[in-house]
Amino acid sequence: MRRFLQIALCATSLMMARSVAGQLPDAPQPAPQQEMIQRTPAPGGGDSDQKPLFTVIPDLGTASIDDQLPPQTVSEKMMVPTRNTLSVLAVVKPAFAAGFKEVTNRDPQLGKGPDGFGRYYWRTALDEVSENYLVDGVFPAVTHQDSRYYAMTEGGFWRRTGYALSRAFVIRNDAGNEVFNTSEILGAASAAGLANLYYPGPQTGPSVTAQRFGLDIGFDALTYAAKEFWPDVNRKVFRGKLQTGR
Repeated sequence: MRRFLQIALCATSLMMARSVAGQLPDAPQPAPQQEMIQRTPAPGGGDSDQKPLFTVIPDLGTASIDDQLPPQTVSEKMMVPTRNTLSVLAVVKPAFAAGFKEVTNRDPQLGKGPDGFGRYYWRTALDEVSENYLVDGVFPAVTHQDSRYYAMTEGGFWRRTGYALSRAFVIRNDAGNEVFNTSEILGAASAAGLANLYYPGPQTGPSVTAQRFGLDIGFDALTYAAKEFWPDVNRKVFRGKLQTGR
């Protein structure tokens, strides 16, 4: 009898163990190893090919001064002035400039009123478009220079300002070396000379061309300063919400 009870107890225990085991969750399976995806930077640096073509403000995108980016292709160099030309500010800015020129009667030959404003406007807009393409696109492609702006991002205000203004005369080439900014000088000079073809006689000639050339260099230097400090402004004022072309 005792032997029978022991056998029955063992059988019952075995059945209970199997029942409990069937109610327990399966052992966790190891998660499949996720495939490592390495993001290859675009040839022009960063994700410039994914940036919007139409923007509110011109291309103020920057790279870091320590970055060693792949050389730009010709199409990437031409995309910089294209984005600038298609920005909202590129449409609004010539309108204000044209209005100021009309009010001050800078070129009486162009007249006043809606027709006069139109004559001022297309000339002012063409000034900006030609200078953008020649400085940031055409001549960088011809001279093998890098049209991207490499920001310091750190340092004192005056040091960074001096660095930014100097970029009107210093630029990187496609090999990553700093060289004289031939693209800026030749581009601004060409744009100033080209304007003689569509401005009235009083706004043409060597002296006016030289003045226009100097203003182009000065405005471009200020643009470099804007690019230097734009990341700070975007981060502190807009909390990084505004995106630009480059």
